[in-house]
Amino acid sequence: MLLGRIAAGPGPDFLPGALNRALRLLGEAGSCGTFNVERAELGTALQGLRALGFRGVAVAGPLQAEVARLCENLSEIAQRLGRASVVGFDGERMRADHLMPAAIQAVAGAAMSKVERGLVVGLGSGAGAAVLALSALGARQVSLAADDRAAAARLVAQLAPGCPTTTLRVLDAGAPLEGELAIHADDGVSALRLGLPRADQVGYAIDLQCPGSGEPAWLAALRAEGVRGEDGVGVLVRSAIAMLEQWRGAAIPAPLEARVRAAVRAGGARAVALSAA
Repeated sequence: MLLGRIAAGPGPDFLPGALNRALRLLGEAGSCGTFNVERAELGTALQGLRALGFRGVAVAGPLQAEVARLCENLSEIAQRLGRASVVGFDGERMRADHLMPAAIQAVAGAAMSKVERGLVVGLGSGAGAAVLALSALGARQVSLAADDRAAAARLVAQLAPGCPTTTLRVLDAGAPLEGELAIHADDGVSALRLGLPRADQVGYAIDLQCPGSGEPAWLAALRAEGVRGEDGVGVLVRSAIAMLEQWRGAAIPAPLEARVRAAVRAGGARAVALSAA
């Protein structure tokens, strides 16, 4: 099974390692590698990978909006976000989807039985997915905290029609950060400059960054206050497993997913990739 990940340039690359590890544990022949692609060549690159027999490709955050514009066959979630995190090839057809909302929902839902108020901190590539996940988990209110309040307002306006039972709002600068389930979706090293939610109001926190070593500063600061939380490894591995399930057309056992998650967390992307070679 040939799989790939398309990116805009060098950077942390955990997903191919997770996919390679899963393929090895499944006993399936195949591999996943990363291809750095210029935006202007995205269409050609996708057609070329399809012609070479690739089953599908994951898409790095900076290219997700452009890939969504290129693909006519979009899932409902990808349409609502205007972004695609994965493309599957079926003969001449390309179908694009975004798997992060469901991955966040799976990770958070396992930790919290009920969510009334959600908080998204930052405007990284996972911010929209985090909002949709919180709405799907039943949150009646989702607050978005970001340096760029205008961009946050645009995201709220884009997503609000698809979240009819959830009130979406942009927090004023300096306003208290409140939410039972807090998700850090910043695209920088940390969002500590935006502050931390009150620890006594947070039931669980998820940091969507996938650390190469150590714990993200935002999550570490909350953990120091006694807040339970999860770094980006759980969401990343759940997304990787969901990709394989789509491309294989069959469910993958939960114990195997747990083994992949443990390998990624213990060894990092490089170690996992090497172990699957």
